[in-house]
Amino acid sequence: MAAVTFGAVARNRDQNFTVGLGVNYDGTRARSEDQLKALQQYSSVLLDYCHYGDPICAIGSLPVNVTNHLNYFFEHNEEVSKWVVGTAQGKKVSVPEHSQSASVSASASVA
Repeated sequence: MAAVTFGAVARNRDQNFTVGLGVNYDGTRARSEDQLKALQQYSSVLLDYCHYGDPICAIGSLPVNVTNHLNYFFEHNEEVSKWVVGTAQGKKVSVPEHSQSASVSASASVA
């Protein structure tokens, strides 16, 4: 099992399953404590992508750029496909920790 979200409306800052430069920002609506607790049990098979400047998942990151909300599939399709297939096969697959056009080269292992 593996799951990926892109630019989620309901999200909280600083979650261990978040990928992207929007990690330090909440979404339009924060998840409840119960929701976060439930998600943590799946954190090894969940990626929650959030770009800096995304007006939906990274409220307060400036400058706001709606393209940062619309380009997840173009920018991350290949890495996400590899991660989903590898995770479903029980393999440890890495994705860029701060994956975004202006990204840093650090990576994080998820699984």
